[in-house]
Amino acid sequence: MWKPISFEDKLLENYLRKNPGRLFLEVPLWFNVDPSKAKRIDGVLIPGEDTIVYPSGWYSLDELQKAVDNQAVRLIEAKRKLNRSVIGQLLVGKALFKRAFPSTNPIMVVVCAKGHADLEWFCSENEIEW
Repeated sequence: MWKPISFEDKLLENYLRKNPGRLFLEVPLWFNVDPSKAKRIDGVLIPGEDTIVYPSGWYSLDELQKAVDNQAVRLIEAKRKLNRSVIGQLLVGKALFKRAFPSTNPIMVVVCAKGHADLEWFCSENEIEW
């Protein structure tokens, strides 16, 4: 069973309470690099009535593929503050995710404790929930 430890884990837990579903943590995405150097998405959420968390290493990429196939998924990055770095992580993450799982059209989500007015505007303009 997953127990949130870090500040970012607690942000994910709060988001999951309001948005139940199956949450896969630390999802690796890679194509042309060593898998140990893969870029990762903090969480991939498949909305649903029941809440289940799959920590890193508790699922295979085949299991993830079957779970996300033709589903409305949310790609989640958790950070203390909304910043340009986390926005970039989501934009790149979405492109890599769609390349790996072409049957999906994921929604990008930043969960953060502190916003930033200009970056909130950017998120709204670029279909990033925060």
